[in-house]
Amino acid sequence: MARKSKEQILSGQAKNEKEINGIFQNVSCFWGIDRVEITNLSIVDIDSDLLAEQRLLLKSKVKYSVEKDSMTGMMKYTRIEIKDIGGIKGNMFTFGFTIDGHSFSILSLVHGGINIETVGIPGIRARLYSVTACLQSQYGIRLYTGSATFRRMEIAFTGLFDGRVPTRVRKILISQFGSAVRSYITYSKSKKRSKDDMDIQTMEVKNTHAEKTSLDYVLYDKTAELQRKVAQKELPEDYDFKIYRFEEKILKSQTIKDLLGTNEVTDLQDTDVVQHISNDIIPAIENGYLSFFNQSVKCARSYLSKWDKNHRTPGWQKNLINMIIKEESEYNTIKVIDEESFLHLGIGGDNGARTQQRFVHACEKLSKDDSGLDRNPFCRMDGWTVEQFIMEMKTACDEAKSNGLGVHRTFCHADSNPKSIHLNYGVIPDKEKILKQLSKGCKNRNDILYRIF
Repeated sequence: MARKSKEQILSGQAKNEKEINGIFQNVSCFWGIDRVEITNLSIVDIDSDLLAEQRLLLKSKVKYSVEKDSMTGMMKYTRIEIKDIGGIKGNMFTFGFTIDGHSFSILSLVHGGINIETVGIPGIRARLYSVTACLQSQYGIRLYTGSATFRRMEIAFTGLFDGRVPTRVRKILISQFGSAVRSYITYSKSKKRSKDDMDIQTMEVKNTHAEKTSLDYVLYDKTAELQRKVAQKELPEDYDFKIYRFEEKILKSQTIKDLLGTNEVTDLQDTDVVQHISNDIIPAIENGYLSFFNQSVKCARSYLSKWDKNHRTPGWQKNLINMIIKEESEYNTIKVIDEESFLHLGIGGDNGARTQQRFVHACEKLSKDDSGLDRNPFCRMDGWTVEQFIMEMKTACDEAKSNGLGVHRTFCHADSNPKSIHLNYGVIPDKEKILKQLSKGCKNRNDILYRIF
């Protein structure tokens, strides 16, 4: 791809920022469907002459291949790929014929452009009809879609945030779907790069259990994805907002049917997908986080039991917290979420209450000594930020129940600002008061989820 001029890049960036403003004009986050693959498309007719003509004109878009048997050398099937249908990069139709005359077909559909907007099932059907019309008019391929089924589907939550979501928060969220979190680390391109510019842009969980291999989960930074495209640089590096996307990737047609009730394109409805989000995805994150929190309290208790009285010199709480932070950094793990974990240790008596409060004061002292976003996670209250993120997911799900999946746009003025999510990072009114109440009376963490928002 040829490099664009500086003027073209700046013009494209301004256009994309306006596009984002339009997407997030009414809501700061939404659930929708991103990429899908559709199969069981019947090939009614092919204009071989028109297809051959297009193959000559668009060599990079239309590709033929022949698959042979590795043992006999006999032809097994012919395969034809048509890429970027309708001018949308990512739209692709793959079809072919076996030696015994059977046909196969797979149609991949994406939104195109900067690919932030997602849609509901009606939007997917509209994409399907648009692409099949293009295949017929431009390539001479006529398809019957009445028996079409979904082969793969990506269900996505997309949110516009007014700042970076801390790495630990994202890791806690995605790890609820599996312990094998694969991370992709990138750095800021700024010449004045510091150690804090390192950020994990993408986290992915691939389930290893045999019965779950048809589900993958990913949480990634859409803004960084757009900023690092070398040829286009579709957003400036100093863009004010961060767009994060969480995706559930359903990789098998039968799994789509099991989770959503049907995999047929003509039968599936938005309500089926929203019900899955409400009954399966969000509860999985909530329950997983509560288990994570309980494990965090156990870790806090274990650290405290190992820190015997010989270590308890003045300021020992601060030293213990620094040790935990250091170990987490060295082993790339999360052991204690934040200072609230020290309030659930179940230490009895006045001394126990004082010990718990001293941990809170030690965390607050650390926050004043070192205000870096990632250097002192304890005072930042990552647990509360996780809860806020999940709450935004629930709010967006409620919106989808009322209005359907995807983005519902209205007229957008060029200078209008988008709606965005402000993360508190623990800096909320009455924080110390809330922590003090928790240390006195909170016995069951399940009863207080979302209580601070």
